[in-house]
Parts: sequence; C-alpha cells; structure tokens
Amino acid sequence: MNLGFNSIGFIIFFTIFSVIYFSIKSKARKYILLCASVLFYVLISGYLSVVLFYSILVTYIFSKLIINNKNIYKNYLTAGIILNLVPLFLYKYINLLTDNLLGFTNLMGWNYGKPALILLIPAGLSFYIFKSITYLIETGRGNIINIKFVNAALYISYFPAIMAGPIDKPNNLINQFDRKVSFDYERVTDSLKIILWGFFSKVVIADRLSPVTSRIFSDLNSYNGIYMVIGVLLFTVQIYCDFSGYSYIAYGFSKFIGIDVINNFKRPYLSKSIAEFWKRWHISLSKWLQEYIFLPLSYSIARILMERKINIRIDYASYIIASLITMIVCGLWHGANITFAIWGLYFGILLVLSLLFKKTRRALKSKFHINNANPFISLSKIMFTFLLVSISWIFFKSDTLKEIGQIFSNIFSWSGIINNSNGSGIIKNILKTYGLSYKELYLSIVFIAVLLTVDILQERFNIFERIKKQNKLIRWSLYYALLISVIFFGAYNSQQGFIYQQF
Repeated sequence: MNLGFNSIGFIIFFTIFSVIYFSIKSKARKYILLCASVLFYVLISGYLSVVLFYSILVTYIFSKLIINNKNIYKNYLTAGIILNLVPLFLYKYINLLTDNLLGFTNLMGWNYGKPALILLIPAGLSFYIFKSITYLIETGRGNIINIKFVNAALYISYFPAIMAGPIDKPNNLINQFDRKVSFDYERVTDSLKIILWGFFSKVVIADRLSPVTSRIFSDLNSYNGIYMVIGVLLFTVQIYCDFSGYSYIAYGFSKFIGIDVINNFKRPYLSKSIAEFWKRWHISLSKWLQEYIFLPLSYSIARILMERKINIRIDYASYIIASLITMIVCGLWHGANITFAIWGLYFGILLVLSLLFKKTRRALKSKFHINNANPFISLSKIMFTFLLVSISWIFFKSDTLKEIGQIFSNIFSWSGIINNSNGSGIIKNILKTYGLSYKELYLSIVFIAVLLTVDILQERFNIFERIKKQNKLIRWSLYYALLISVIFFGAYNSQQGFIYQQF
C-alpha cells in the first residue's frame, strides 16, 4: 500500500491517527503511537514486517541481557549487533555477493547461469537496523537504564522516521513519549508550515526534475557535453529537494504531535568545505558514523600504531585510515553496489586531501593575505564545494562502473552539441533535448531560485520566525503562495517515491 508522505493515503492515515491521538489521555498515547507505527509499517511492507519485529525483539532481549550481566555485557552487546546485522546483510548484500560470485565463475569459464535467490529489501531497513544498534550501544554505555519493551519497540518503529530517518538517539525520543502534550495551536500551525515547505521541495521541485534526470541517466548515449553537465546538476538539486523535503515533512509531522526529532539538513549546498558539507547533509547519519565508527576506529588505529612504535604521524595516519573506512561504510550503507562504495571512497579521499593540504592552505592564505570573511572568497569556497559534491552524485546515481565512465566521457565530449551560438538557439536545443516546454523550463528556474533564496536567507536568520512577525497580509500571502504552488504546480503526474526510502 502506498503510504509515502506525498500520498493521499498517508494524509488520511495521519489525520485519523491525530484525531485519535489527541482524543485520548496522555498516558495511553504512547501505546496508540506504537500501534499506529506497527500498522503503518505492516501496510507498507506486508510480510516483510517480520524483519522489523525480529529486530525489535533481538534489541529488547539483548538490551535486558546487557543490563543484567554487566560483567560480560560486551559479549551480549556484540551478539545483539551481529544478530541485527544479519537481516541487513541478507537482504541488502547477498544479491551483491551472488552477482560477484557469478561474475567470477563466468570469468573462469564456469557458467552457472543467474542466481535463483533475489530478495526484496524491506522498506527503511538500513534506518531501523541502525536505530536498533544505537539502542544496544547506548544501553551498553549505561545511557539507558530502564529497559521497557514498548519504549524500545516505539523508538525503532516510530513511523514518521522509520522510512528514511532521522536516526535519533534513543533518549531523545523515549523521554518525549511520556511527555504530556496538548493540542497547541502555535505548535501545530508551525508544524504545518514546515510540512508545507517539505512538500514544496518534494513535489514542486524534486518530482518536477525527476522525469528529466531519469530520461538522461537511462539513455546516456543521447546526452553529452553541456546537456550531460546540466543533467548532473539537475540531479544534484533533485536529490537535495527529495531528501530534505522528506526530512522537513518528517520533522513537521513529529512536531505536530509534540515530538521533536533531529533536523537532518542545514543547507548543505552552502557549505565551504567537504567536512562542513557532512555536518549539514544527513546530519543524523553523519553523527552516527562519527560516534560509532570513526571515533572508535581512529582510537583503535592510534593505539595499535603507538604499541608498534611506527615512526609516522599517528594522528594523521589514524584519521586517514578511519576516514576512508568510515566513508566506504557510509557508501555501502546506502546500497550494495560498487558504485556506492566508490561514492563513499570519493568523499573519504576528499576529507583526507583536506587534512594533508591544511598547512599549505594556511601558508597560501598568509602569503597572499587572503581573508576568509571576504564575500568573494566565501562564494568561491561554496561553489568549489558544490562542484565536488555534484561530481559525487555521478557515482551515486550510476548503477555500474561502465555508466560512471560513460558519464565522465560524455561530459567532456562537446562535439556537435550547439549549432546556434545565440542564447535563444541554446535554449531551444535544451528544450528539444530534454523534451521540455518553455513553461516547464521557466517554472523550474523560478522554483529553484525560490529554494536558493530561502536557503541563503536561512543562513542569516530563521525565515519562518521572521515571517511570523510580519503583518497579516504579507504573512498569509506568503503562506497561500506556497500552498498554491504545491497544489497547482506540484508534479503529481510524475510523482515519485522518496529516493532515500530505498535504503
């Protein structure tokens, strides 16, 4: 059943849930929320819901074992993590393994045909498995003392966040489940504005660009030069609007019922470095990777290097190795494909290069008296970082190494592209190539410009709070303009699911 945030089904589901939720006493709301979360996932995933139930049960049982056996809690922690990783490996990586084995056997001349086992991936698998692991680790650290089944189950299955995050810390959510929340007009209206902005990002921009990018990346032979470059840039905008749109909607629905989840995005395309980008993009995953993989790994590597008394910069070596491994894990978390591993490795290399050339950059700044506060310098950093990030989406979007190579080859192939050197000729060629009308082109430009303007203003102040302080005419004119854009200019004919739901 289609219960994506951008579906009528979900709006009906959430409306019915909200009426029931605010109609009953506060003490019972946690159980209603759990029932709604389970029902939501069952309606979406059907029989694959058993994987979620398995993860909840494993997490609860081993959390109790960790609490009750503190002398050997690490054994139970390790076992609980491994058991949670089993379905993640089985459903996401077994197909990759069998494909690679099949490729190897074909290379050796042993033709076994296609593998018979192809498993459907449960919705939101990577997200709720990571939440289960988080629950176990936080229990092992002593941050969760009172283990209750309803709390563990609700934390893992919480329906506004189960499909594509955010991956909150357990105590951040659990402490709010029992909090008394009334139907507050200001909170509800604020949440609706956030939801509306999320829908604008998703259905007005991302879904409008989706048919164009799908057409380009599914027919690479037909696009080269500037058309391929535009395709990559459009996907760069699409994935941002798609995922940030989801995050705004999830944040808004949670706020509606009085639960605050982590804000997963902070205008990442205005970052001035790759390190800053990862502090702004998919923030909850970035924090998860840093806390549970990068830091423990870097400490372990540093300890090993010190014990062996290797004559190298230990801090540099541990950072480099841990960064590369962490980002490869990040890539593989997104999907069981070599292209995702390369995507992660690409970012790992950029982070390493940033460290290695840190002293060089400082020396150049000092020598040429470069001021970071200079607007031109800031803009140059933003544009360069945006370029590097845009390149990364080539690896992310591609299914094979061959496609990656072809896209880069097409980008640098400019032969026979533009027959007319004047502006109108170029625009006509673009429209013809992408199968667009002037109306669609202009609407896309206008809406992307609105997005960019809002992001730039948000860097300086909270635009939602600033609008609230305006007079009623200006305030409601802006709200209705946004609502009308969503209703009349949303690309509902080409409506797509959220990209990150597949992970």
